[in-house]
Amino acid sequence: MKNVDSDELFYLRAMRLLIEACHNPYYQRRDAFAQIRRQMRQKRTEGNRPIVSERILLTMEEIELAQALHAQDRASHEAWALALATSLKTPLPDYRTNPLTGAAYAVETVSGQVVVRGIGRTLRMPLFEAAAN
Repeated sequence: MKNVDSDELFYLRAMRLLIEACHNPYYQRRDAFAQIRRQMRQKRTEGNRPIVSERILLTMEEIELAQALHAQDRASHEAWALALATSLKTPLPDYRTNPLTGAAYAVETVSGQVVVRGIGRTLRMPLFEAAAN
């Protein structure tokens, strides 16, 4: 009970940081994730561990995975829009930078097929793999 107030304050400050970070694409949020992890480690070493935040409310692996999956989904939709616009020879949407990786998309036509590179990376999804087994 002695750490409840500081745990709640830690959670609220961390959530403020996460919400502010959401104004940026995923690849620019990684610093916020790292900052929260550092703050959690510091609290642990000080003997003021934010147990509820750490174990229930701010499970950083799950938060990061959810945000990465959202960014990957967005990148896939942007890539489809770029491919469709290219194949229809219409103006390209203003998507240049992948929200997951921060890298530029590359759109080209190869042997009559539109290819969009730089869509993303394979994400490990341990939460879903466990459910599938």
